[in-house]
Amino acid sequence: ARRVVEISEISSVDKNTGEVYKNIVYRWNAFEDNFVKENESIKLTKISEKYGISLENLKKELEERKKVIEWMRKKGIKDYDKVAEIIRMYYKDKQLLFETIEGKKEYEEARKEFLIKEAKDIAELFGYRFIEVK
Repeated sequence: ARRVVEISEISSVDKNTGEVYKNIVYRWNAFEDNFVKENESIKLTKISEKYGISLENLKKELEERKKVIEWMRKKGIKDYDKVAEIIRMYYKDKQLLFETIEGKKEYEEARKEFLIKEAKDIAELFGYRFIEVK
């Protein structure tokens, strides 16, 4: 069986020799059956500096994305269209998505609410009025 044994990032490449230097961020611990953090990510620090986002906020964003992916895994959501829908919900109505993840709303109820909001937005974008028929 295949297994990821480390998560690393290329930190630099020697221009003269072509040697690649890597920063190991996580390493697999076979005894405990988990990943252990080895180093801070150089790439996250560069992203933080480039876009003016604090490292703390960047890590928070990654944790939120991790929660969404874990929730989809637990729910067995693999269908491309549903995954794309959830990603759109993450960007357009994060609060609704996290209410669903936290169990405050049923997924199908939240999905319907989101799709109606999205349809209204699209209608307005093209100058139409959206009328919901119940």
